Amino acid sequence: MIWAGVVILVVLSVAAGCVRLIPAGSIGLVERLGRLRPGTWQPGLVITRPFFERVLVFPLGAFPAGAFIEGELSNGETARVAVQGEFVITSAKEFHLNVPPVPVIRKHDAVARARRFLKPLMEHEGRAILRESGLLDGDAGFAARLAERLDWHLQRVGMRRTSMAAARDTGAPPRLHGSIPA
Repeated sequence: MIWAGVVILVVLSVAAGCVRLIPAGSIGLVERLGRLRPGTWQPGLVITRPFFERVLVFPLGAFPAGAFIEGELSNGETARVAVQGEFVITSAKEFHLNVPPVPVIRKHDAVARARRFLKPLMEHEGRAILRESGLLDGDAGFAARLAERLDWHLQRVGMRRTSMAAARDTGAPPRLHGSIPA
């Protein structure tokens, strides 16, 4: 009798693991044995095969990401600029294949993956802009040049920028009001 209860408990736990929820405002990709299945899944309940499939969830809306860029200007001064942008994942498949995963704890969090990809990219490109031309045309000009460089990288990983703002670092993050649109 006890064995029957254990068997029922195991069967129910495996069955519960097959049901996944894709939240509203997101889409899902199914990965079977490490390979992506064709197509995307819409929000709602999804039934997968136990042990063989997992659902990867990607947000459809914009999410913020930012960085503090510190670099040396051509005249030898050090400048610190805060950059804030909003980004969208345009191709879940391209994003999944090209953006490296985050540590195991947050492995399936697409926004965390995107932010971990974007922060060093913004810092690297921002330092290059500071070295080349500094802040000659102000914060808006810096943001426009950074946005142009980021757009090139983002299209290759299935993302796009919706807005970007930059300001000399005063401790507060830059506001996206009056920012550089996509």
